[in-house]
Amino acid sequence: MGRATPSMLIPDQAWALLHPTAMLAAVRRAPSARPEHEAPPHATSVAGQALASRLRELGASTTSPEDALDPMLHAILEATGAVAGALCLYDLAQQALRLAAEVGLTDAGCQQLRTITRGNADSWGMPLHGMLNRRCYLIENAAQNCFVPPLIAEADKVETVACLPLYNAETPLGSLILITRSPRVLGEREIHGVEAPLHEIARLIETMRQRARGPEGKPAAAPRVPRIGLASEGSVATPPPPGVPAADTARLAAELARAERERDQLAAELERLRTQVIEAEAAAARERAARADVERRFTDSAATGRHELLRAHEALDTAERTRAAAIAETGRLRADLDSSCDALAGAFGRVDRRTTA
Repeated sequence: MGRATPSMLIPDQAWALLHPTAMLAAVRRAPSARPEHEAPPHATSVAGQALASRLRELGASTTSPEDALDPMLHAILEATGAVAGALCLYDLAQQALRLAAEVGLTDAGCQQLRTITRGNADSWGMPLHGMLNRRCYLIENAAQNCFVPPLIAEADKVETVACLPLYNAETPLGSLILITRSPRVLGEREIHGVEAPLHEIARLIETMRQRARGPEGKPAAAPRVPRIGLASEGSVATPPPPGVPAADTARLAAELARAERERDQLAAELERLRTQVIEAEAAAARERAARADVERRFTDSAATGRHELLRAHEALDTAERTRAAAIAETGRLRADLDSSCDALAGAFGRVDRRTTA
């Protein structure tokens, strides 16, 4: 997904898409998951079964399985609320994912998914990586993830990208990519809700593979070509030139096989490092969000403190003014009292003089 965004792993299980009750081996989540956008389990299950029935009808109504891929993809996008998506099929011989159907992708987005091989810098390796590792990647905040290439026209509004592996028992069949635009978010519950529909797609792909095989169950195409190994992109290599000694041929074959193993190891290491970077970015995003929350709380507290301080100053000013008024009133009353005392003393003096006379 991502998303990305930042991960939480569902415990691994050996699940396969053609099993009627299970699909995902694991889900890697990006940050800022918002489960409040996810549908209730019962509603998701009912909707998933209805979508599976619709896909089954689409598969039965076409003359060839290949013709059903595009309408099936449209139906899944409509049911999940995704604005774009793609279906890539796995080429066992070439060990590559190839774009078979797409909706809403730009030319650049199609180029990223047209042919996905390990270690190919011109393609987006996440769908292949997830399929080979039997993991469903759910990337949220995908527009902010530097490892998610622009796949649609409004790439800055992409909210969720999901890469869902398709399997028949232990055999990889392909990958379904779903893309949502903000504010639409795909959650784990919704991803689990498309298990039954993906079962129908997996069964259709298996039917396509069976038709491509000969009467003895072997591939009908690709005649055998003498070879000394595999080319850099997994294609059949050019046979050795005439006159090359058998010993040289064996040596070259061994060197080429060693180079192929080293290349695969490096590609796997690169994918592992990319995954680590995605997780590190997610952790950094969480730290940034926590820091922003602390700064917001500090700012709010400082603003509240300033407000309380201003109120205290105003109360102090009012008290000072009241005290000054009280002091002034006390002085006036004391002057009045002194005047009254003087008048009383004068009156007593007059009375004493009259009494003496």
